[in-house]
Amino acid sequence: MTVFVWKDHLDTGIARIDAQHRAMQEAIARMDALISAPWRQEELGPVITRLRELAHVHCADEENLMESVGFAGLAEHRAAHALLLLEADAFLEPFEVASDGPGNPDLGTFMMEWMNRHLMELDLLYARFIKQHRIQDPYGR
Repeated sequence: MTVFVWKDHLDTGIARIDAQHRAMQEAIARMDALISAPWRQEELGPVITRLRELAHVHCADEENLMESVGFAGLAEHRAAHALLLLEADAFLEPFEVASDGPGNPDLGTFMMEWMNRHLMELDLLYARFIKQHRIQDPYGR
């Protein structure tokens, strides 16, 4: 089982984005717990569906946010989102569709690494930009 504990240094300072990050982290933890409980595999598909939906909505929200504040790294961030979502979808889809068998224990690890890459390599860049330019939370924190 993969364990990922939220740390405050991962917060972007944008309430809506931070809430989405935490919701994705919670879905990953739930998915990972279900993978470790083979008698509960029927619950895995809906959790994976929710995680995929959260990731897609989150990336779209971030891109809209970056566009609204004039973040120069938007094109690069958008391309990275596209790649990350393709990777996540390709890895998650088989488990979403065929959740009656045992889950892959690597699934939780993959998603935690995906989430960490997303946060550390992408999100903290635009969060720093917003803080440096003293832009108020566009979502109204």
